[in-house]
Formats: sequence, C-alpha cells, structure tokens
Amino acid sequence: MRKSTLGICEQRSGGFMVSHRDPSSQKRVRRSFGSYEEALSYRNNVSHRLAKGELANGNRYVGHLLQIYLDTNPRSTMTQRKNSFISFCESFNSFEVHQLSHEALGLWFESLREKMGYTNKTLHCIKILMNGFFKWLVAEGYLDSNPLDRIKYRVHKSLQRARVIMTEAELKDMLGKLQGFRSWVYQVVYALVHTGARKNEIRLLTWGQVDFATGYIQLHKTKNGEDRLIKMSENLAKMLESLPRTDRHVFLNPKGFCVSAWQVDDGIAALQEKYTDMKRWRCHDLRHSFAYNFLKKGGQLYQLQAILGHKNITMTVDFYGNLKATDIEKPSPFDF
Repeated sequence: MRKSTLGICEQRSGGFMVSHRDPSSQKRVRRSFGSYEEALSYRNNVSHRLAKGELANGNRYVGHLLQIYLDTNPRSTMTQRKNSFISFCESFNSFEVHQLSHEALGLWFESLREKMGYTNKTLHCIKILMNGFFKWLVAEGYLDSNPLDRIKYRVHKSLQRARVIMTEAELKDMLGKLQGFRSWVYQVVYALVHTGARKNEIRLLTWGQVDFATGYIQLHKTKNGEDRLIKMSENLAKMLESLPRTDRHVFLNPKGFCVSAWQVDDGIAALQEKYTDMKRWRCHDLRHSFAYNFLKKGGQLYQLQAILGHKNITMTVDFYGNLKATDIEKPSPFDF
C-alpha cells in the first residue's frame, strides 16, 4: 500500500504537526498543534471527511477507506499475504468505492493466478483475508452488498490427519533416542513435550521470556493474540539453565543461529526414518499428547485451557473433552 496521506509527526518546536495531501490540488497541507490530542482530533476529522466524500470533490476512494479501516482494525488479517495486499492496493487505491464490483475483483484474482501461479485454494485464502474489509464497507454504508460473495473458488478439502497420541513411556523413549541423535532438536522437542506449546512459540523463545526466579515462561503474541504464562517443570528449568547463552534466542542450531522450523521438522523426520517402529508424529501431536497425559493424571479442562492458551473453554472441550472421557475407570454404570 502507498504511504498514508495522513500522519502525525514527532514533536517539533514545542508542538505536533499533522500533514495530509489535498485531493483536489494534490498539495501537501501541514498544520501544527500545541498538544497530541488536538493533532489526533484534527487527523481523525480529516480521515472522516475523506471517507464521507466531503473532500476530494465528493469522491470516496478505496485507498482512503482502506487506510481508515486498517487504522481502526489493527488486527486485520488483510495484510498477512504481502504480495496480494500490495497488488490490491496498486490496482484499486485510486478507484472510487462504487467501482469495486465483483467483475473488477474477479479479473484481479485471475491476474494473480496468471502472474503468481496461485491455485484455487490460495485464491480462496486471499479472499478470506480480504473479506473483513469488504464487510466493513457494507457495515459503514459505503457498499450495498459484498462483491466478494459472488466470487467462488471450488476447493477440495483434504482428509484431516488423525491425531497421534503418545503415552508417557513412548515420549520418554522418543526423547532418549532423539537426544543421542540430534541434541539441538531434542532441546526444542523436550520443551514442547513439557509445555504443550506450539512449535513456533518454543522455537522462537528468547532468554528475556524465561524467568528462572519465578519459574515461568512468558509467551508473547500467541495465536489468540494474547500473552500467556507457562509454569516450568523442574526438569525443564534444569535443561534450559544448562544451555549456553550466546544469542538472544534460547534454541540454536549447530551454527549458533535460531533453529528454523524446517530444521526441527527435518530432524524429526530423520529420527523416524532411523527408527521405523516409532509412531509417525509431528510437533503438534506433542501438544495433543500433553493434553492427554495432563487429563489422564487428573488435570482439569479449565487448567488445560489456560496452559494451552485457548480463547475459551468451548474450544478446549471440543478438542480434548473426549480425552477426558478415557480417564473413566468404569465406563458403564452397571455391574452385570
């Protein structure tokens, strides 16, 4: 996306400056204010007037509306795919909002397919990421209907891979084999086994997130958008304390850099190739195995929700409520 036409500069000469481009003359307009609050109020007023068509000769441009949407929805997923987002901005920023028809968008999607070689599945994902912006345009009254609703991509859903659950004995055996095989992959996997965290939450862990005094690991910007604390087990704390601190990251590859996701996966695949009798597990299966063994040893679903970082208890019950049922010693209430 092009640089925003509105901005509040740093404090200069005892005041704050707001600059924006006049759409009619294309000249840069600058105004100074004595406080940040006054500058912000003026900026928001100009944004509102741009959106409502009071500036730019009554036209409502996609670029202006998109800037307002991103300012007011900082967690929007629209910018996650950088290439498609830039392409959308270059194609539609100068459009008036009523020109965002399903025909124009359909041609743009097909241009992405031709230029980038995207499949139906990828185009469908891009459409989902952009849908929030178009729903906002409809909700704010800029469009009567969502043009993306008329664009369909048939996606064949692959069969969901079955969960792999490992018992405590199987996990101990696996870790023992991995430690003697690739010790730096073992360190990551050991932390995953003892925390139930996601692969990237552990792989990207820094020393600033580990507090040995309190015994907690703090995970930042997790999947649900919130930070969470994980209590370290005694053995996990000992393992982490034994690691060298030559980098800000905790887990390093043999070259001394933060271990990459593919290096972890490659190490696991090599281990399973060497030991063919081992279950075919992935990193996320360690999370499932953590939940299974936690519940098996008397842990509660609400506790598991906090540890795994689920947004609500319903998600935890949907994923692991059936595992809790396996802990029942007498599944039938009858003795005959």
